[in-house]
Amino acid sequence: MVIGGAFSYLKPKIGIPVLIILFFVGILLIIRAYRHRDKSAIGNKDKIMAELANFIPEGERIRERCYDQKNPVPEQVALSWAEDVATYLDSLGSHYRTTFYNSDGLGTAKIPPMYSSEHQKIALFISYRLMRIQQFLAEFRLDGQVLDKDGSRT
Repeated sequence: MVIGGAFSYLKPKIGIPVLIILFFVGILLIIRAYRHRDKSAIGNKDKIMAELANFIPEGERIRERCYDQKNPVPEQVALSWAEDVATYLDSLGSHYRTTFYNSDGLGTAKIPPMYSSEHQKIALFISYRLMRIQQFLAEFRLDGQVLDKDGSRT
């Protein structure tokens, strides 16, 4: 029978202090990697928030055009704008597109009364999309994290 058990061949040729130092160096490297990841995620979050915020002024202009019922309904412009936003959101993950086009849980959009139901329909469509962009921005601001394409947090 071998004294020292099955792992006796693993007798360290270096001392215990060296192993302890290597352990702590490993821990420090892991911490450094996480800090670097967090800093790049914050930079990424800021870029995403800036890109999303860039869509808001054009959406507001389109909605304003709906309020002027003497002009044709800007339906194609509104749909094109929404598709541009959705295409950008696809780069963040398909769940963002799905949420963007879903009005559930947003409450009631406030728009002035209109006699044209087509103008009203497009104004509401744009209002809900703008509300959803604002919601995404608020979530990124509070959370500090962006969902990966698979829907998990980074």
